[in-house]
Amino acid sequence: MDEKMLQSHLLEMLGGGAAHIGIESALEGFPVSRAGEQVEALEHSMWMLVEHLRIVNRDLIDWVTAEEYEEKPYPSGYWPAPDPPSPEAWENTKISIARDIDVMKGWIEDPDFNITAPLKRRSTHSALREILLTIAHNGYHIGQMVDLRALLGVPVKDS
Repeated sequence: MDEKMLQSHLLEMLGGGAAHIGIESALEGFPVSRAGEQVEALEHSMWMLVEHLRIVNRDLIDWVTAEEYEEKPYPSGYWPAPDPPSPEAWENTKISIARDIDVMKGWIEDPDFNITAPLKRRSTHSALREILLTIAHNGYHIGQMVDLRALLGVPVKDS
């Protein structure tokens, strides 16, 4: 396997590339004043989707790196209330998501970090597994964000 090619593909997909947009594009121009709105066709508000990504991404990082890992109750530990507590919380969540994606990109780019090594916590898991899980999970929920925007009448604009 060509490691440089794998690295390139993983970095591209973590950032929102190839067949899907990234979270920055999915949220660009979305008014925080509408972040708590829900539509009948979908179960979650934009805030719930965005904060859910933050919670899960951080949880996956902790799963790989934390000395002590505390499992959250599932599913309640991974989903917030429908409304953002404040505009600052909305902005901080977006910043945290970007920062956590950068952590995973750092794993990929660090020649001393073996992303395929078994984790101490569970030998059947690796950082690569958690990166792939993040890519799939984020892509799924970013798709929901795009749909929610359309249903709210605030569609994603072409870049």
